[in-house]
Amino acid sequence: MSDIPVPVGAPPQPHEGVRVNTGIPIHYVGIESTVPTTAIGSTLGQMLPQIWNYLAERGVTPAAPPFSLYHTYTAEETQMEGGVPVVEPIEVEAPYICRTLNPRQLASAWHVGPYNTLPDTYKRLSEWIEANGYTFQGAPWEVYWSDPSNTDPSETLTEVLWPVVRTSDEKTVVV
Repeated sequence: MSDIPVPVGAPPQPHEGVRVNTGIPIHYVGIESTVPTTAIGSTLGQMLPQIWNYLAERGVTPAAPPFSLYHTYTAEETQMEGGVPVVEPIEVEAPYICRTLNPRQLASAWHVGPYNTLPDTYKRLSEWIEANGYTFQGAPWEVYWSDPSNTDPSETLTEVLWPVVRTSDEKTVVV
């Protein structure tokens, strides 16, 4: 897992498999939305630049790459947030929110490739979490380490993170 927050433009080296690391508080400015699941990509394509511009207009430099957080996810509808990390909380006006993610432990897996193949990474991460004595402890999120507007889809780099808690002392299993 990356040591979030990291300077924008300095992606960590992707790792193979799944890792669990201690999380740190992450302050961010975001926008919440409930959208048809088929509209996640287009919604983020509007939401993240809007947040980025909002911060720029206020002279706030992002502390790390943008991300999305998924509170609920069904085949029909997704409650989500798009966010951009900041060094410290700031005052915002609607529709913007400023919150702090404070995970204790994060399971992470890297995804290299187009966004439409992210479900494979979620499946691998979910299977690993369940097979290794962890339980899910909150909403998963994705950190976007490459800009899809200037990156070949086959090289898009996304870090998938899921808050977890250890529920068993069973031996770690590789999935």
